Parts: sequence; structure tokens; C-alpha cells
Amino acid sequence: MTNNTVNATCNEPDKVLSPTQPAKEASPWWFETINTYDGLELSAVAEYEDKDDTKFCERVDNPQEAQFWSVYGHRYEGGVEYLEDFDTEQEASDFANGLLKLYPNLQKYGLMWA
Repeated sequence: MTNNTVNATCNEPDKVLSPTQPAKEASPWWFETINTYDGLELSAVAEYEDKDDTKFCERVDNPQEAQFWSVYGHRYEGGVEYLEDFDTEQEASDFANGLLKLYPNLQKYGLMWA
């Protein structure tokens, strides 16, 4: 009989951890939702500050205005969900292309530039 749980430290004898918990904690948050996307979007983004000093980010049309690049998952039902930010367009593109190779569901729309 195999044991599907791992006992926690001696200090917490009543606490039982799932054997997959360390992997979940090491994975990015979107790892469990990647199957809800049918493509990826890459966008140039800049950070701004409004009158009351509140900072916010928005996509920019001119790539030369980008302060960073964001990758979004394109949802089957429409809309997008933020995944990761990168310093350069190349880093964002490399990340997105890596995901496209690993997850066939993303091939419906592939990589789109927003």
C-alpha cells in the first residue's frame, strides 16, 4: 500500500501535506488555467501616474513607448488574462513561443500582437 501523503515537520505532527504541494507552490499561478486559453497576446505596456499619484499600466500602440512587455492568455470565451511581464519584446516573445510549443490548445490563435 502506498502512502499518498507526506507528514510535515516534527513541530507540526498533525499537519499532512499533499505530495504534489511543493510542485504547485513552485509553479506559476496560471499553470492550472493554461488549458482555458486558445492563444496568447503580446503587448507593449507603459506605466503612468494619474493626478492623485496612483500608478496604472496601459497598453501602448507605439512599441518605442513600451517600458515593458506583457504576455496575456487569450480565453476561449473571449477576453484576455495577464500572465507575465518582461523587460524586452524578445524575452516576452521567447516566453510566449515556448508556451506555444508546450500547449497545443494555444495553437488555435497562436501568438497575436495587441
